Amino acid sequence: MKKDIAAIGISLILIGVSSSFISAPVRASSEVNFAPPEIALGYHAPAPKPVKKREKRVSRSKIRLSPIESPNKKRFVKSKPKRSKKHTSRLSEREVNPTGRNQRIGKKLAAARGWDGEQWNCLRSLWIKESGWSTSSSNSSGSAWGIPQALPGSKMAQFGSDWRTNPATQIKWGLHYIDNRYGNPCSAWNHWQNHNWY
Repeated sequence: MKKDIAAIGISLILIGVSSSFISAPVRASSEVNFAPPEIALGYHAPAPKPVKKREKRVSRSKIRLSPIESPNKKRFVKSKPKRSKKHTSRLSEREVNPTGRNQRIGKKLAAARGWDGEQWNCLRSLWIKESGWSTSSSNSSGSAWGIPQALPGSKMAQFGSDWRTNPATQIKWGLHYIDNRYGNPCSAWNHWQNHNWY
């Protein structure tokens, strides 16, 4: 009887042990929370350093200026040299050769008085303005006459009766008039430029 009970007990034990191996394994919970490393290991990890973002450099060649910021091209244009307001007559720079028979006579007679070079240039300019070196030139009223525009023309008769047509007679009177009134042709020419008569 005792042997039967012991056999039954052993068989039950064997059945229990075998059932424990046969039973399905317990699934691990996916909800298990693991502690942070600093808690698990017992120390605090240093905080991560902030990473500086590099600024993207823009090439100067790619920068486009707006119309307001665009450079003024006029500033870089070479300005032309300003001409002096003071008028320098070209006649004073070089002696002008006489043109025409009347001017050749005039230059010869002026040189006899010592009026060559600049003085001749002034005389030539003066009588170009007055008469164009024409022996038959007259003003609007007809009272002034000839190359020097004698007023009246009959004044030139003291140098010859042919004062109406002879350029030498007219020029001699004109040089005499300039000498007595202005001293030289350039003074007479300066007066004409300021007053439009001499």
